[in-house]
Amino acid sequence: MFQVSGERDTNVRADGVSYERIAVYYMDSRPAPFPIQVWLTWDHGDVKPNPLIIKKGELSAEAHWTSGSPVSNAKVSIADIKPRVPVAGSRQATINFVEPVSGVAFFNPPDTISVVDAYSLHARFYDLAGNFVKTADKRKITVSTNNPILQFKPNTQDTDWDFETNLVPAGWGKAEIEVATPGYPPFKHTVVVTYLAVLWLCLVGGLLGSLVDVLNNKQGPHGWLIPARLLVGALAALLACWIYIVVGIPGVPPGVTHNRIAILGVSLVGGWAGIFVFRKAGKSFGLEV
Repeated sequence: MFQVSGERDTNVRADGVSYERIAVYYMDSRPAPFPIQVWLTWDHGDVKPNPLIIKKGELSAEAHWTSGSPVSNAKVSIADIKPRVPVAGSRQATINFVEPVSGVAFFNPPDTISVVDAYSLHARFYDLAGNFVKTADKRKITVSTNNPILQFKPNTQDTDWDFETNLVPAGWGKAEIEVATPGYPPFKHTVVVTYLAVLWLCLVGGLLGSLVDVLNNKQGPHGWLIPARLLVGALAALLACWIYIVVGIPGVPPGVTHNRIAILGVSLVGGWAGIFVFRKAGKSFGLEV
């Protein structure tokens, strides 16, 4: 008596190396009393050896089924048995040869981004040669980071080709980002979030905002009050930008406020508002500032 059984699962990578096991068994209380040849037929890929030979004194034989191209519902079946022996169970097995996915990786990871950027990051599956491939069915991709200065929106998705997410800073420094799919090792990449360019932009905006207040104030300040107001405006702009980056940006959809123009606007308003509050506070104490 014989039985045809499949291997680990019904999805095998079509890379010419991964294989499905095809096993035949001599179902008896004693081993085979003579050599038995089991000839197979199949519609895709390659099966070796053929025939399978259950040697005298043994209970089973095994062949490996490989393919170099993906196909659904590939079939293998018993074509003949010599000498003839009854077969128990199915004479046919069906599997899927799927794209030879070796893992998932970021497609366009940045090395550095600004603290106000919302970077559109992509991840894709790749094969043994490092080429990006599309899978036969959707698989779960998850992204994560080891530092809260970076956030992903979204952080998981089922896809058969391209996973797109927004990489949103919530601070500055260095962080390691990771992308993974079940059954494969994760891919990691280090990103540095910079702030110097934004810092200079905040200072310029704050100085411009305070300068507007100085020019519009007909009873304007004189002497040391002018640089004092500019300094107050710059400091107020820095405070406003810091609140905007840490509190405001992470809470809004990417693309709405994640840009340098928005930062410049915040710093302008912050500089002007800082001077306004500074002047009002001085007047409340009887000081002309």
